[in-house]
Amino acid sequence: MRVIKKLAARYDRKRAIENRVQIVVIRLLMLVVLCLFSAPWLALFWAGVQSRHQQAEIDRQAADFFSQFSEVTPNVAAETIDRIGTALGFSPNARYIGPVSIDQTAQAAFRNIDDPLARYLQQQTALVSGPMAPVPADLAIYLDTYRDTINKAQQQILQGDLPQWEMIPEKMFDLNYPSPGFFNILYLQRLILLSAIEHHERGQTAQTLSAMEASWQLNQAIARRPDLVSKLLSSIVLAQQASLLRHFEAVPAHWQTRLAAQSPQQEILTGIQFETWLRYRISQRTWSAYTAPQSSVQSSVQSSVQRSHLSTTQPLASLSHWFSARSYPRLKSIKAARHTHAALATLAATDICSIPQVAVEQMLSELQTEQGEREAAFSAATIARRWRRAGDRALALELSGHVLAAKQAKVEQGTWPTQLPNLDSQVCPTEHWIYKLTEDRITLSLSKQLITGTLVPLKYVSDSSMPAIDP
Repeated sequence: MRVIKKLAARYDRKRAIENRVQIVVIRLLMLVVLCLFSAPWLALFWAGVQSRHQQAEIDRQAADFFSQFSEVTPNVAAETIDRIGTALGFSPNARYIGPVSIDQTAQAAFRNIDDPLARYLQQQTALVSGPMAPVPADLAIYLDTYRDTINKAQQQILQGDLPQWEMIPEKMFDLNYPSPGFFNILYLQRLILLSAIEHHERGQTAQTLSAMEASWQLNQAIARRPDLVSKLLSSIVLAQQASLLRHFEAVPAHWQTRLAAQSPQQEILTGIQFETWLRYRISQRTWSAYTAPQSSVQSSVQSSVQRSHLSTTQPLASLSHWFSARSYPRLKSIKAARHTHAALATLAATDICSIPQVAVEQMLSELQTEQGEREAAFSAATIARRWRRAGDRALALELSGHVLAAKQAKVEQGTWPTQLPNLDSQVCPTEHWIYKLTEDRITLSLSKQLITGTLVPLKYVSDSSMPAIDP
């Protein structure tokens, strides 16, 4: 009997232990299930907390950045230029109240010479030494056909107000905002520069300089805008102007001051910065549209049924405020803005002579990786490429400034100067320009050989055969 009792007691203890183990296992399983169920919600909550904390700071930075730029409303001069452009077959940059009719014949005519014109200008701006090639026959025929319209555009630019197209950042935050593309300005600039080359070819100095002045004024109207499209366009045209001026004669001294005052690299970095903040604002506005509060007017006229429905959905809206998948896109856009601005800050203190483009791309890629995610408004390759090209153009401007100074000294002295002052490069502080005088020919080149391609020559050799000048 005693043995039976012992066995029964042992069995009871065993069952008690097994029950406790089962309870522990069940609790652990419940805890695991609870964790699996709550983990996404905790992740959403934490993402919401992070996004709101970071968004407050970066929103302030964005507001400070956009506060630099005053709102610009379109003026009559902009509409006039756009309407003159339609007579050349170009689409306008905005919608106007009156009818706008694009000349289809002119559009087809320009389409036929667009590529040859771009190639011809590229070849002339890439020349190391003159003379420039004669204007091809097809381009000369086009100029003869549309000369009156091109001259009309030039006179409007020179005698009227500078054109200004709408630039209101608050409107640009809308994803569907129709920002100007300025293709008509790019095409018009090409035609004005072609006209300047033709006048130079004929020895018509006054007409050449008048066309260059019109091109400069129109480019300044675009350069004033902070958006990336405008900065890229103005930078390209500025480099073309500077390159052509090297081969012209009797260029006024104020062109040297103009070229020295330009900073293509900084302008492009500003454009990228503007585009980055703009993309951030657009993304934030897009994701914030869902949670936008109703106006007090709407709430005051709601029916009792609507108010009842609102009282039911308000707790859900409150939950979605803290537990929302939208927090992840917000964090993504915040990281993209931060990574791009960090890259721009690095490039602002770097010159193109001290580091090659490939190394810049690698540096920016590593910078993005170190900050936790390969996410940016622009890729490292895109930023590095635009930075490098802007730097090449800045060096081209420096070279043109020195060439114009040498030509001015020759006019004043009757011979080429034996030396030029201030040959230290501002674009590349560790480099300088080398000036050589050999008999009646000068050579200017950068102390460091850079591979820039054919678009931006960094060398100039004077040509002894200059065209006759018709004052």
